[in-house]
Amino acid sequence: MSHYLGCWGCYREGGTLKKYLLLTSLALLILVGLGIYQIIVFSDGKLHITVCDVGQGDAVIIRTPKGHVILFDGGPDRRVLDCLGRALPIWQRSII
Repeated sequence: MSHYLGCWGCYREGGTLKKYLLLTSLALLILVGLGIYQIIVFSDGKLHITVCDVGQGDAVIIRTPKGHVILFDGGPDRRVLDCLGRALPIWQRSII
């Protein structure tokens, strides 16, 4: 009997359902937390300038207080995309 106590909820009827509900709730809580973190970090109403090394020079990413994004000199290949991924919030995937 004692070896069943460690996983008591697993052997009851509905134990697996409760486990999945708990895991789903935890994942949802983590996603909401990440969303709130992104909003706090990227919606501060300030001008942000990021400079990225793209090989032949530097790309400059400007994010305005209103949320517009401007890219200067993106370089000859796709290296600037890594920098854009770090400089922009997860929901913003377009630039002016």
